[in-house]
Amino acid sequence: MDSYDCVSNPLEYCLGRIVGTVGIVRIGATMSLSSAEVRISELAKACPGQYIIFCRTTGRVVAKSTDPTLR
Repeated sequence: MDSYDCVSNPLEYCLGRIVGTVGIVRIGATMSLSSAEVRISELAKACPGQYIIFCRTTGRVVAKSTDPTLR
């Protein structure tokens, strides 16, 4: 999985859930990509759906719940 450097803000990695045609609902933020991945994995187990992690500074999606690293 590719990751991007997003260290300018303590809560740089935002977590979102893709909701139908509405778009993305922001559900939280973490300080590190690894913390975000763990949180998304836990959320996906509790409430199946599509989740993403994106860098707040760049707006780039850095991981999706369908990535093998998040299972």
